[in-house]
Amino acid sequence: MTQSAARGGNGDSVNGGGSGSGADRTAGLSRRGESLPEASEMLPLTEPVFHILLALAERDLHGYGIILAVQNATAGKLRLRTGTLYTAMPRLVEDGLIEEIESDDDAAEEDRRRVYRLTPFGRAVASAESVRVANLTALARSRGLISRRAPRRR
Repeated sequence: MTQSAARGGNGDSVNGGGSGSGADRTAGLSRRGESLPEASEMLPLTEPVFHILLALAERDLHGYGIILAVQNATAGKLRLRTGTLYTAMPRLVEDGLIEEIESDDDAAEEDRRRVYRLTPFGRAVASAESVRVANLTALARSRGLISRRAPRRR
């Protein structure tokens, strides 16, 4: 995915200040053969992309498995549509955030399901986004916009 696509199109980065030291860069190349950027340069992620990476951080999944994982993780508040998912997946692969892997599941082979895995770079990007969101949440809490009590899980 192009950096602007990962960020929702505007190209602005709000990452809480990157070190620029390369600490959040992982070795490797994108599928286009380009050097991977700093993880913080991919921020902010769109909500659907962040949830796709979160789902794949737990385990390898096929597309429908990602849709179900996101739906379950958000208690149904975010429902990825197939068009959103299958538009994002090739860009995520192209930019080195996820990779398509061979499935060990015979049923997956028969159904031609593509199984995806989070790459080390994708994990670094998801981690950087998690820190960015945590920093924003802390700021909102300090301004009295979020209660200091732990939120109830539904």
